[in-house]
Order: sequence, then C-alpha cells, then structure tokens
Amino acid sequence: MLDSSLPPEQKEEKEELVEMPFKVISWSSQRGNFPAYNLLGTSSCWQSEIGMTRDQHLTFELEDVPAPLVAIQFEVVTKEVTPKRCKLMFSTNSPMGPWQTAWTFFVSEMVAERGLRFFNKSKEEMKDGMESAPWWRLAMADNYSSQACIAIAAPLKLLVEGRGNHAWLKQVKKTTISSFLDNFSFGANRLASNLSVQEKMDKRLATTYKLSPEFIADAHTHFDAIDRALSGHWNKKDWQHWMVQFIPPRERNKATSERMTFFWNRLEKDLDFRIDFEEFVIFLHVLKQTAEGFDMSLGELLFPGIVKKECLEETDELLPVKNPEEGVQDPADFSLTLSRSKQEQLIREVVAQSLPKRRTSLLSTAPEMPDISLMGTRRSPRTGRSSKTPMSIERASLLIGAPQNELSP
Repeated sequence: MLDSSLPPEQKEEKEELVEMPFKVISWSSQRGNFPAYNLLGTSSCWQSEIGMTRDQHLTFELEDVPAPLVAIQFEVVTKEVTPKRCKLMFSTNSPMGPWQTAWTFFVSEMVAERGLRFFNKSKEEMKDGMESAPWWRLAMADNYSSQACIAIAAPLKLLVEGRGNHAWLKQVKKTTISSFLDNFSFGANRLASNLSVQEKMDKRLATTYKLSPEFIADAHTHFDAIDRALSGHWNKKDWQHWMVQFIPPRERNKATSERMTFFWNRLEKDLDFRIDFEEFVIFLHVLKQTAEGFDMSLGELLFPGIVKKECLEETDELLPVKNPEEGVQDPADFSLTLSRSKQEQLIREVVAQSLPKRRTSLLSTAPEMPDISLMGTRRSPRTGRSSKTPMSIERASLLIGAPQNELSP
C-alpha cells in the first residue's frame, strides 16, 4: 500500500519524520500463525489470541540511541478487528516498566472501514523522560466490536523527529577502518613524523568522524580513568563503573541493570563482549549531541528521574579520584567495586585498628581486647532462646566512629 492512502496533511507531517529501528520484545497475547514479529516485515499481521479483545499490548525496544517517539503508523486489516482506543507508553527503567503515557489516540471509523493506512502524530507536549526512553508500548483498549481478536498489519513504524546517528557512525567505522589500514602503512617508508600509534589513531578518529582534538582528549580522560591497565578495552563491569559515576552516590541504588544493559547493547554490536576506544568515542559523541539537543547533562539523559539538575553539583567530578601517593582509587568509591564480603572484611579491619588507638592511655596491663565480630545477639520471640545473627553493614559501620563507651565490652 502506498503513502497516497494518507490524507495530504498527514503525508506532509510524515515526510518530516524519521523511522526509528526497533524490535518486538513482548506482547500480551498472540495467535500462533500471526506472531508479533510479523510487524517487523512488510506483509502479514499480528493478531491477539482468540477471544482476547480487551487491553492488549505490544512492547518494543529501540535499536538506536533513544529519541522521543512522536508518531506511529500501521496497516488496517479489517474494521472489526482494528484497535479503536489506543495509547503509546514509555519506560526509562526496564522493559517491565513502570510505564508512563506519552500520548493517546483514536483510530477513526472511516480509516477502519476503508482499510486505509493509519498514521497518528502526537499533538501533546513531550513528557519528561521521553527523550531517553529505550522501551515503548502500544496499548490497545478495545476494537470495533469483534469478539475474535485485535489485529494490525505490517509494516508497523515508529517515527521520531530526529534520531542519533550512532548506527550511521558504526557503519562508517566498518567501511573506513579496513581502507585506512590498507592505505596507511605503519612501515618505515610511511612514517613521515614521530607520532605515536595512539596519536595516529586519534588523528584518524578526528578526521573520520569529524571530531575536534579537544573532544578526543576528553574521551581519553573518561576511557583511561577506567582502563588503568591500558589494555585498550572495557568489559561490561568497566562500562557499568563508568555509567554509575553520573549518578549522585545517594541515588545509585535506584539505577537498574536493564538500563545499563540497554546502552551496552547499543554500543557493543560486534559481539566480542568488550568495548574498544573507537566504539566509546562514537557512543560518547552521539550521547553528547543528543544531550545538547535537549539541553540536558549526560547524567540526566542516561538516568532520567534519578539524575536531576539540582544534583549536578554532586556529579561534576565524574571520574574516580586518584591518590597521588599510592595511585589507587579513592576510598569513597570502594562501594562501587567491593562485594559485600569484602566490605565486611574491610569494616572488621578498620574497627580492630581503631580500638587499640582509643586505649593508648591505658596501662600496658589492660585486659585483652575482645574479639570484634559482625555478629549480633537475637532473642527468638517463640522459644526465648538467644542466637548469633549477622550484624548489618550499616550497624557495623557505625562502630567505626562510635564513642569509646559504646565500643567497650
């Protein structure tokens, strides 16, 4: 079916929009021969399970750097099974929600009767979080009186006013890296300058992707702070460590692993389970462009609802602080990398070291210090017996700075 099926005013609106690539990740129900994946093709359709004609939905995950969806388009099957009252929803945390309504729309009876292509562009103001939402849901409340199912035909299109050029940059990388290596030999006859291998790579990145030397230097600052072994790669743990630095310490427990994994999958597309510097430069460039377009910080774009403008002062220093004498990570950042058992061991050592210092004024014949343990006494309300139970990290942490009378046996 051609776009001529759209009214002239809708055709003009559609020409201003860009299609966003996506995949179908879940659905309320589907009929065996008409699965939701059919909507990614150019023919066939999706049908809900027989008898499921109320409150059906399809959930999508965007396959590029997120941008706010402003329009939707799909084909009509027949009037009776066409969805009637619909809404498009979004989630910034995970594919399971929570969900917020972006806008609602109604499929007119005229479109359903004539089997026309349906197109709807939002007339509502953009909601907070839409610009960085990776997951979207088409919710359909009912249909036009059919008791059989709800159905829409392929192709389904999600449209934006503009989207990140991450996919394009990845393609540029694939097509230029091999030709660059072929045309630029590192042999002695080609080395006209004393540039290092890294400097040559930086120069190539700046030329290929039209980036400033200042941006490349800034990317190195981010990348090398995590890649302290100078391996030239990040694993997923390194990636999460970099991401979490954009969140104020008091809010870091609110970040979801699904959101971090979403951005990891947008970046790590060659399936080698690691990120090289060039992939990071591409991602950081698109991320900054997107954030500037919405007048947001990187933290606000990556973690909407968690990082807010009033919290930016807490996240100005995005990189771990280094101890100039030992060259190690600042202790304030240990909570990002240490497991619970390691934290418990660290607390034991700190508490054990702090107690003798508090007793330096005592005689050498002072009684032996009691054993410090992260165990507390708990009395069973049923039997009245006492038992040893693990003490919480928070309680043990308080002992480090507790007054002497609280630490005494």
